[in-house]
Amino acid sequence: TYYFLWGFKNAASKLKDKDLENYNLMLESAVKLKDSISTYEFDDTLIGKTTEILNTTISFNTQTIEGAPVDSTIFAPYDLTMLHFSGTYTYPDYDEFETLQGVYEIASQFKDKVNIIEAVIDAPNEEAQEKAIEAKEKAGAKNILTIVMDETLGAWVQSNLKAIPSTIFVNSEGRIVGEILVGTQNQEKYLEEISIRLRTADGVSEENGGNEQETSAEQETSSQAE
Repeated sequence: TYYFLWGFKNAASKLKDKDLENYNLMLESAVKLKDSISTYEFDDTLIGKTTEILNTTISFNTQTIEGAPVDSTIFAPYDLTMLHFSGTYTYPDYDEFETLQGVYEIASQFKDKVNIIEAVIDAPNEEAQEKAIEAKEKAGAKNILTIVMDETLGAWVQSNLKAIPSTIFVNSEGRIVGEILVGTQNQEKYLEEISIRLRTADGVSEENGGNEQETSAEQETSSQAE
């Protein structure tokens, strides 16, 4: 049972002039609001669907290692974003900035728009950020946007990543596409995974064969190898 109450009979007893006019206007609005209300049976499957969307959507409002503000709307202009998680404690043994820059240069030639973001899990921290900046500059990774953790992204990492480094791929809405890619990879592997996920993001199944993205990745990788 639902109760919608308004217009207490003594509420306007001390009102006059403009105050009374405003009160009566609100009463009219209350009736319109009541007439607009509808009810429906509760569907508990909606909770599951909403939870699934939240668990598979990446969101953040943070800053780059250089201190510039950035949030997850950065995904919107791209068909696919490769989000690579690492910690500066892995440097220099596991420094993938040079590999990521190479992947970016090839993927930027694809028909679909692809971006690459590096997320430093032990930052914000002054020492970690300085180390990340040094590694990025040394590798010439000028196109790799590098961000620090905020509370939301940090919580997602703790709940979902079992190893560092790890890589995920998201569409323009921040929804994760495919499985988490664990460990360091070479340039060819990253390009292969990008191509697979571009097909998935476009709604094209594996059975339908390759597309321009995969062909481009193979051709560009072969050319660079030569």
